[in-house]
Amino acid sequence: MSYTISLILFAIIAGIVAVIFKIPFWILVVTIISISLLRAGYVIYILYRSQNIQKIERFLQSSIKNPLYNYTLSLKESSPAIQKQAIDHILATYKSPIMQGTYRANRAMMDHNYSAAKDFAEQIPNDMMRNYSLALIDATQGNAKAENYILAKPWMTSLIAAVLHYKKGQTDEYEKYKTQALQYSRGIQYFTNYYYFERIHENVKASKANKKIKKSS
Repeated sequence: MSYTISLILFAIIAGIVAVIFKIPFWILVVTIISISLLRAGYVIYILYRSQNIQKIERFLQSSIKNPLYNYTLSLKESSPAIQKQAIDHILATYKSPIMQGTYRANRAMMDHNYSAAKDFAEQIPNDMMRNYSLALIDATQGNAKAENYILAKPWMTSLIAAVLHYKKGQTDEYEKYKTQALQYSRGIQYFTNYYYFERIHENVKASKANKKIKKSS
């Protein structure tokens, strides 16, 4: 049952109880507003602050009709084909240049079409997202210039470093920067980064040097 329907049912039941027991109307209003604010606070916490992977996953499952959350949830276990379908749904739903550039670049990277991915990333009008997308494209190919981009978030810098070390087969350094990237991540981004590392063998083509790096634990 959705939160909205649950709140409506609660309001109806509370209204009946208020009439029966002659509870002042203002108490009923304050109660409903308080519940709504608590729910909003919880959602904000999950979206932007939590590092509890199970709670984040439950939120995503409860909001799976949202194309963005559906795609994020697909990063856990879904096949690349299903992930691409989820991206296509996002592209069909959100037409802003930021969303189009970001997710078209992501989709091209899944096919290891880095030239197309870079073309799409260059079209992202937001500096933070454009620089991160370009850095990730370069890092995925093992290009050291990935470190030259100005990145807005500490987790971005650590994730890019982790990918570069993964490409080089430098196990200790990879684990160090992977841990840092997750420590700096919060909310939905934590979930995204967590499963990015869990499936990095799918996201980053392995070179002979990194055969010893197993799938992230």
